[in-house]
Amino acid sequence: MSIDKQQGEGAEVLLMGNEAIARGALEAGVHVAAGYPGTPSSEIIETLSRFAEPGKLYVEWSANEKVAMEVAAAASFSGLRSLCVMKQNGVNVASDFLLHLVGSGTRGGMVLVTCDDPGALSSVNEGESRHFARLMEIPLVEPADFQEAKEMTRWAFTLSEELRTIVMLRSVTRMSHASGNVVLGELPSIEGKAQFSCDGPVSDPERGPMISAPVIEKHRLQQEKVRRAIEMTRNNDRLVLNIAFNYGGRDELVHAVQRMIADGLRPEDVDEAAVSRYLYLPDTPDPDLIIRTSGEFRTSNFLIWQGAYAEWYISPVYWPDFDKTEYRKALDHFASRERRFGLVSAQASS
Repeated sequence: MSIDKQQGEGAEVLLMGNEAIARGALEAGVHVAAGYPGTPSSEIIETLSRFAEPGKLYVEWSANEKVAMEVAAAASFSGLRSLCVMKQNGVNVASDFLLHLVGSGTRGGMVLVTCDDPGALSSVNEGESRHFARLMEIPLVEPADFQEAKEMTRWAFTLSEELRTIVMLRSVTRMSHASGNVVLGELPSIEGKAQFSCDGPVSDPERGPMISAPVIEKHRLQQEKVRRAIEMTRNNDRLVLNIAFNYGGRDELVHAVQRMIADGLRPEDVDEAAVSRYLYLPDTPDPDLIIRTSGEFRTSNFLIWQGAYAEWYISPVYWPDFDKTEYRKALDHFASRERRFGLVSAQASS
């Protein structure tokens, strides 16, 4: 469960949520990444450190979260894409500088990744970082699966540059430390040099001084950025619903094998990623949770391949009576599970 430079575009790999976030930053062409260690966020900086290269990607553990944000902001002010990473408590530490940063704005895309810990599985409190996004009036994105963790991280840099403001991406323990299949995108060649300008008028976002004054005007601009973000994403109100008629998991696998043979795949070319590409919905991530209603304890030939490592929840109620309360019970059950993907507990947590 790790990423390396040899994994090319289109490869489907098993990644921890934090690794997916790191991959998204790499695919966005991040130049500078800084953070302060703290579960459940630490693996993001650790993963990026394996890709560090002088003149292309700089990665550091900072003295604290405020310093990490200042390092990332300096890179952004110089036109480079930057990432700062911390757990939920760290946003409190960085909040003073964050407030000024929102006023000054950014240049190169800058993303703040905060990993919250609902249930305090590895923390002394359940700090809620999303309130800072509302308080500071900055965009907030929350991935719902591992593929989204990568894609949203990459897109967050584009959104930041479009609006010239920092963008917050929030993860949680069960996202950061669980794992799932992720289809990789292209890793760009990282180019560009830091170039900082401050000799223009205050109103010039490219060459003016990066300061939060005049406060009233900068606050008006920030609220305008929020309105632009709302306008840009106002139509993002859809979800994907797949309805299976006369579906059978075995039949799907048979069809996949038939198509691989028809396409002339050699035996050595057939691996898990190849099989997944020949299923009915190759672009749909494997399910993390499968809910079975009516109290039936069997798979019924459903998603045999895709559900190999899914968590199952058996609800005693019938489908017509499956309401929000029952759905919440299923989610609570899923949250209590330790996802190991074929490993023992010690291996999964290492």
